[in-house]
Amino acid sequence: MRCDIALVGFGSALTAPTFLPLPADIRDLVREVTEQPLKFALCIDTGDPSGGTDPYNGPFSTYADCTDRPQWQEASTADLPSGSAVLPDVDSLLAFEQLRCGDAAEATGNLWFAYAPTEESWLAGDRQVECWVSSGLDSRVA
Repeated sequence: MRCDIALVGFGSALTAPTFLPLPADIRDLVREVTEQPLKFALCIDTGDPSGGTDPYNGPFSTYADCTDRPQWQEASTADLPSGSAVLPDVDSLLAFEQLRCGDAAEATGNLWFAYAPTEESWLAGDRQVECWVSSGLDSRVA
């Protein structure tokens, strides 16, 4: 098992992130993450004021400060049932995304977007749906 930790600089591009130095003592980082989890959440601004550009695919997407109303925040990840060697069909994926991502976002009037495994990533063991929610917009994106 391997666990990598990195601090990404706000405003750096998704395609070429800027990494910040980690504290000399990992206990300082653990304490800060525990006390200020939103400071370490994953947030993105796409540069598209309409909110219609999904988080990872905006040509100007940058990492954002989650404490300062970012355009998108990763809300959750959910594991798809992995009993099959075959990726679930599109309708099943959409139903799972709606249940795990859409319902909660729509209840608050926010846009949402979900990333699901592809055929290739499924074969490599990817079983996660990643849910993103916008900051206070009012329609569905996924």
